[in-house]
Amino acid sequence: MTSKRLMIVALSLFFCVAVFGQDYFFSTDPHHVSTYQNYDAAGNKIGHYDEKTVSMVGDITNGSMTFDQHYYDKDGKPVFREGALFKLKISIVEGELSAYIESVGKALAVQDMMAKGNVAALPLDMRAGDRLEDTKMHIQMGKTKGTITLKNRKVLAIEKVTTPAGTFDSYKVSETQTIKVLVMTSEVEIVSWFVKGLGCVRQETFDRHGKLQNWLQIVSVGK
Repeated sequence: MTSKRLMIVALSLFFCVAVFGQDYFFSTDPHHVSTYQNYDAAGNKIGHYDEKTVSMVGDITNGSMTFDQHYYDKDGKPVFREGALFKLKISIVEGELSAYIESVGKALAVQDMMAKGNVAALPLDMRAGDRLEDTKMHIQMGKTKGTITLKNRKVLAIEKVTTPAGTFDSYKVSETQTIKVLVMTSEVEIVSWFVKGLGCVRQETFDRHGKLQNWLQIVSVGK
């Protein structure tokens, strides 16, 4: 497996980061389940996934969160040979964030479906026009380590956004995401709509030339 392929996987790891509180940009309900529909640049469905918060331990400076994600292709069939389940764990040690993937092979299979970004790095008092601080996260895939940095972060607007799951008051944020794995570096632009108590409800990913690569939106919220 090449470092370039590993780097592509790393692009997709950060949606499930959260801090432990009621008004942050993520649901802290351990029974919460969200379903996301994925599309290519032309708007064709390429699959969907369900995400459930399994456990939350500790607090914002020292703790961990575990998520179960179930991935399905455009025909509704499980993406993985052994089923649909993909596990992801986020740890916070003295304020530093790290992501641990269950399997590199599984991550490769869903690299274009997983949402990007870092909801733990979003201030609660954002205003339109704000420029946010750069942030970095460590990632480990098997024995391979890397980092993901978010920079050029700006709150584009505070606006309502409508998806099949409903209409939400959201914070529209643009960011440049840079991944470094071994000697390889890759970069994409992301625009996300974040909702307090829920997370990312829509996201668009662009290459460095501004060309849309893919996008996703939340289509249902339940337990």
